[in-house]
Amino acid sequence: MNFIQLVQKAIRYSGARIDAPSSVSDATGLARDFVDYVNDAWRDIQMERPEWYFRTKAIEVDLDKSILEKGQKLSRTAITPPSSGSWNFISLYNVHIVDPDDERDQPTPLRFVPFNFYYSRWGKSEAQLDANENIEQEGRPQRFTIAPTGEVWINPIPDKRYVMHFFGPNRVQQLCDDCDEPFFPPEYHDMIVWRAIRDWAMYQQDSAMMEKARIRYLPLKKSLDSEYLSQITLKTGQFYEHIR
Repeated sequence: MNFIQLVQKAIRYSGARIDAPSSVSDATGLARDFVDYVNDAWRDIQMERPEWYFRTKAIEVDLDKSILEKGQKLSRTAITPPSSGSWNFISLYNVHIVDPDDERDQPTPLRFVPFNFYYSRWGKSEAQLDANENIEQEGRPQRFTIAPTGEVWINPIPDKRYVMHFFGPNRVQQLCDDCDEPFFPPEYHDMIVWRAIRDWAMYQQDSAMMEKARIRYLPLKKSLDSEYLSQITLKTGQFYEHIR
């Protein structure tokens, strides 16, 4: 369904005694409120779980020394955030690097290491780096961690230019025109409809409609999670994909 179809369906299912608009740009009064309810519902759904597969995109970062602080730390500001305020490096998965200057080079994975273990094993060089004593091992990066500050720490320090590839959350989509369609599996579009109806019912203090919307929404949400969320893995040497 596109934007105007979602609005029309939300009005019809809600039982509101108004005529559905033929265009979101022409909507007035309560119909205009439903336009906002649908858009807000879609925004909230996207922000709820950035790690849904349909919310992710392939991203690459040039690990040039010019963007690496003290050789090993990649700041969040080095990447244009592909998402809302919920964006952070912990949302990354399938992280690997490649040498862009060598056509024969094969991508190799960057292994995630929990911060406490990383710091106790390799992070002692942080004090040395702060003192401008850059004696940390250089080479092809093999592992990374996420510091409490939100930075990515990479080890070994890149000895040359590499490109880091990973998947991360996409930007939150806003519906504007009648023909805009949510970047969302079509079979779950009714989630947007029922969430919008729930918000409308809350404003109307219609407890019966709120409960109906909840009952219709939750099975769709559960099915979406089971189909589009990866399973948590604790296998040694792999990044814990969905720890947030």
